[in-house]
Amino acid sequence: MSINQQKIAEALDVSVMTVSRALRDHPDLAEGTREMILRKAEEMGYRKHLKKRGKRVEVEEKPLRRMGILLFEDEIIGQRDLFKSGVVRSIFLSIQKECQRLGVETVVEVFTTGSSEVPMLVRNRSVSGIFLLGRYEKSIMERLEGIPAMAVSNFVGHLGLPRVVADNFHGMCEATEHLIGLGHERILFLGDQQGRAQIFEERSFGYLAAMQKHGLRSEVLFFDRRHEPMPLKEIEKVTGIVCSNDSLAYKVQAAMRAEGVSLPDECSMVSFDNIEAYHNEGAITSYEPDWGLMGRMAAELMNASPLSLLQNDVSVSVPGRLVVHGSTGAPRS
Repeated sequence: MSINQQKIAEALDVSVMTVSRALRDHPDLAEGTREMILRKAEEMGYRKHLKKRGKRVEVEEKPLRRMGILLFEDEIIGQRDLFKSGVVRSIFLSIQKECQRLGVETVVEVFTTGSSEVPMLVRNRSVSGIFLLGRYEKSIMERLEGIPAMAVSNFVGHLGLPRVVADNFHGMCEATEHLIGLGHERILFLGDQQGRAQIFEERSFGYLAAMQKHGLRSEVLFFDRRHEPMPLKEIEKVTGIVCSNDSLAYKVQAAMRAEGVSLPDECSMVSFDNIEAYHNEGAITSYEPDWGLMGRMAAELMNASPLSLLQNDVSVSVPGRLVVHGSTGAPRS
């Protein structure tokens, strides 16, 4: 009868993972549990990956290939459906599929921003690399204890943390150029202060570059939409709005409609992400990065690149396209 790890686990009423850790001499496993499993493996004739050295049984099999995915939830908002975001869902699935194709196991952990805890993935030392997915804080790097990490989509500047991100600068530059091409000159950039990660800064720079190229006066306004009212007075002064992301854009659109302002008759709007989940009514023209490619590239780099790459400030930008909807048109004369 063929003996495998599953049969050993059933004989001892422990998990297959515990058996695997014992056979791999995992440092976090209790010595008594390890010896019990190794004895049982010998009794049952499981010698495929074992070699005796005196009384000690050591492991010769290669360690499992395993990557961690840290999903970050907001400490203020609390528990919510993290996959409600089309961005997170698309990237997560593409990372999972690419890792599966490469024969790499993935372990997922939800981590709350603002927490002082060390992620369980780190405490257990059960992964050889970690993807950071969501709005993490720079302080998280201190708690990864040297495990190689890669930021995907979102990014907060940190030396030695590589990232795979959208082409935020050129994407927003293209979106702004779309408004300028329609004849708009008074254009406002709106950003969410609460989510002011580096990617939103880069998008504002793309807006500034497009405005400067055409000799137009620029205005960048970041505000905290959780605690501050919508800046409708500033919006009334312009004919075009560039929003840092779709989540903010559709909030702005709703506030404008409540005040009787219609898009694009009285004001045009462009955004970034092109997330279909927000398209309840009146889809907004938006730059759409290739989220699937982003996840695949992150998985390939994390699994194939040397540690020298994973410990340096390397940035890979993923291209996209501008998707034109009905929120833009020529300004009123």
